[in-house]
Amino acid sequence: MASQPLKQESFVPQSIPVERPATLPKRQRVSDRSEAIRTGDKIKLLGSLIFVTVFVLFIISRYAAIMVNNYHIENMQSSLKEQASLNASIQAQVTELASPTRILSYAENVLKMVPATPVQVGANNP
Repeated sequence: MASQPLKQESFVPQSIPVERPATLPKRQRVSDRSEAIRTGDKIKLLGSLIFVTVFVLFIISRYAAIMVNNYHIENMQSSLKEQASLNASIQAQVTELASPTRILSYAENVLKMVPATPVQVGANNP
């Protein structure tokens, strides 16, 4: 066997190849689908806002109508109380003016009338 020259191996550290971390491929923008989803979401949000706004305005208008009606009811009640007290005072005057004794004294004193027969006020004459 022939002798072969020995290979000299060097013990110089060789750099160990480091694998780079795998980078994710950049997302390709799918303009049609993502824009459609975003536009759909925007439309849903806008529709929801419009619905809520209309609902709130409806509730506020109903509340305002109730308040106006309540104001009118209170005014009518106060007018009714005034009219009832006026009616009571007029009824008292009518009762006072229609009393037979007042009519008799007015006829005798102011009009100088004399009864044809003796009159008894408040008694039933047969």
